[in-house]
Amino acid sequence: MRRGRAAPRGASPPVLGSAGSCPASPSAKASAPATASASPSASASPSAAAADPSGAGVQIGAYSNRDAAEKGWTKLSTQYAPLSGMNHRIVEGQADIGTVYRLQAVPGDMAAANRLCATLKGAGLSCQVKR
Repeated sequence: MRRGRAAPRGASPPVLGSAGSCPASPSAKASAPATASASPSASASPSAAAADPSGAGVQIGAYSNRDAAEKGWTKLSTQYAPLSGMNHRIVEGQADIGTVYRLQAVPGDMAAANRLCATLKGAGLSCQVKR
């Protein structure tokens, strides 16, 4: 998530340090894929759908701990139809505020990641495509 940018209308961005916080607008449902860019750092954690999914990811949140990131996935994957049943990963990294846990959906290749992010943005959820 980029700092200094306003969240899309109807969605509030994840708040680091606040377990369970994640972008959300119960009425915001999407149904197709989208785009953005940056590089993940550190290690990925196994997801419920697959162990250590690889490939392009779509970052949809950043959290202060791994548990909050998993809870974020649970919430977002029920609120946004394109995320339902999709693989995800949590990438640990460093930011100016310390350790963060980046939540990423893993749709497959870059084209699918770009489509997913565009769709999510259209539904009001901020995202970035990560290689």
